Amino acid sequence: MDGRKGPKAIWAVGGGKGGTGKTLIASNMAIAMAKRGQRVLLVDADLGGANLHTCLGLDRPRYTLGEFLAGGQNDLSPFMEETGVGNLHLVSGTLDYPGRGPRLRDMNRLRNALRRLDIDYVILDIGSGSSQQVMDLFLMGGVGIYVTVPEPTSIENMYRFLKEALYWMLVRGTRKKSVRDALFRAFHVPRIEDFVPVPQMLKQLSRTEPMAVRTLKARLNDFLVRIVLNQVRRYDDVEVGFSVRSAIHKYFGIRVEFVGYVSFDDRVIQCVRLRRPLVSNFPESNAAKCIDSLTERLLTEGQLAFDFF
Repeated sequence: MDGRKGPKAIWAVGGGKGGTGKTLIASNMAIAMAKRGQRVLLVDADLGGANLHTCLGLDRPRYTLGEFLAGGQNDLSPFMEETGVGNLHLVSGTLDYPGRGPRLRDMNRLRNALRRLDIDYVILDIGSGSSQQVMDLFLMGGVGIYVTVPEPTSIENMYRFLKEALYWMLVRGTRKKSVRDALFRAFHVPRIEDFVPVPQMLKQLSRTEPMAVRTLKARLNDFLVRIVLNQVRRYDDVEVGFSVRSAIHKYFGIRVEFVGYVSFDDRVIQCVRLRRPLVSNFPESNAAKCIDSLTERLLTEGQLAFDFF
């Protein structure tokens, strides 16, 4: 007994828009972790288009995350359902969250509920887009995993997503209105070419707000993003991951790792149509091997290796 309470880690898996494969990767990583003996909770944190249960071949859930958020409960355990995979439970999302979405206090309640669970790992499959709720969910994870594909529009969406996530992380790090106003102006410039790299912006801001900037830099240093490249067809695609990593570090000043890729594989489409998990039904496929290798790398914080080219 190590005396630990709560999960070892919360992984938040995000993507700029639908079609990058984040739900498929999140669900199959969860299965790969459960098969390694880890007790895993998979949370469909998409509050407008939940479909994670279909990736696991499950019927429409009895309980949803939306009901937890709207109902004022503090214990998430009653909303956890069996998946048919040993060590793996699911909290399903909702197709239509009422109103403008959950309030900040509801999101804080969810964060606290996750931290109290008697589980090894939590994987949050968050929705697409860049709303405040999506950003809160992405930042809720101690490990932020971003899934993208090697296409210009998808890479551009990633920059926008991470810029917005970084903005909300920094804003939540200060209560000083002058600092918040300065952050808003810096992050919401009319043209992308007018965006000042975050390290440079903070250096300028430190001239008038040295104490606040010291706190913001500490938050920046604690922020780690891990990039996963999906639907990789050739080696040139893999090189995109390393290029993106360098650019993100340069402009945002955050720690970023390119932790793995998933090969393009026709059997992924078969599994989606059959509503069956890839790593369970086609474990010898290149895509399944990539996801298994990626999962191991994330669990052990190992180095990226090119195993399947």
